[in-house]
Amino acid sequence: MVAGYVENGEDVESLKLFQEMTQRDRTMPNKITLVTILPAVGSLASLVEGKQIHGFAKLNSETSLNNALIDMYSKCGTMHRARCIFDDESWKKDIISWSSMISCYGIHGKGDQAITFFRKLSSVNFKLNYITSLAILSACARGGLAMEGLEICNSLVKNHAVMPTVEICSCMVDMLGRAGQLHHALDFINSMPIAPPLVFGVLLLVIQ
Repeated sequence: MVAGYVENGEDVESLKLFQEMTQRDRTMPNKITLVTILPAVGSLASLVEGKQIHGFAKLNSETSLNNALIDMYSKCGTMHRARCIFDDESWKKDIISWSSMISCYGIHGKGDQAITFFRKLSSVNFKLNYITSLAILSACARGGLAMEGLEICNSLVKNHAVMPTVEICSCMVDMLGRAGQLHHALDFINSMPIAPPLVFGVLLLVIQ
């Protein structure tokens, strides 16, 4: 039932049901329940409920649960709590853990720190993927780091075999547009290895 509410965007109702389960019925949530409810907390940016739910997850070394906690704290505006979870050496990080932290820095406008974190990730034995690519390029876009974003995008394609999807290309155009580099955005669209979507065609007309 909690998952059903979350999947249908009924975040408030999912939290009410979770509270009934834990407070009225005294039923302890397991890892699956916690991972299910945390996105609802993040969507509502409800730090108080997030801390309470985190209390049920203490001393838990499950990677998926800790990843969900990192994401939740980031969306609730508490970057330092997300970083504390990541820095805890009692659990094993995966590519989602690193991508979540990069996304955290991007959401909070800390593009330089996102890049530093990305470079650390590039030095460890993880295969960079589509999610990681979007996270770091979005961070560059929010931070106004267009040149750094271009360099990273080239590296992702050439050195890490990341395919330039429509979403990644859209992120690049957004990044260049935010930086006021419209003609660079035009050059990027014209050099895309995939057919540009309709919205790019509209942008071409505006620039030209």
